[in-house]
Amino acid sequence: MKAQFSQMHWGRVLLTSVLVVLLVVILNTVLFVLATHVWSQPDQAQLAIQVSSWSTYLLLLLLTCGGAVWVARTVEKEALLHGLLMGLVVGLILCFLSLGFGSPVLMALVTFVLIMTAGFLGGIVGSRGR
Repeated sequence: MKAQFSQMHWGRVLLTSVLVVLLVVILNTVLFVLATHVWSQPDQAQLAIQVSSWSTYLLLLLLTCGGAVWVARTVEKEALLHGLLMGLVVGLILCFLSLGFGSPVLMALVTFVLIMTAGFLGGIVGSRGR
């Protein structure tokens, strides 16, 4: 087990994880601004917030899976482990962020598990591409 973790490319995993989180925040902000301009009446602001929250989860899963595919394709060994660890790092970052902004604990845990699963699936897809 020690040998597997010593061969990890932690720089790629951490850098890609931070980039995924930043992309999700930036893209979600842009989508929220666009949604509020499309539905600008006060009674439809709730709809814009709902669209923004669902787009956050969709962006998280897609970008985590895509980032894990990229990390898994660029490493020589242990592609599945790299994908899983990338999902773990993204999940931890966003779990702490969502709990800091007052999200319910159960929702944060479900999101964490889904993000780790997306990272693992990205690792599977990335390992098959080599």
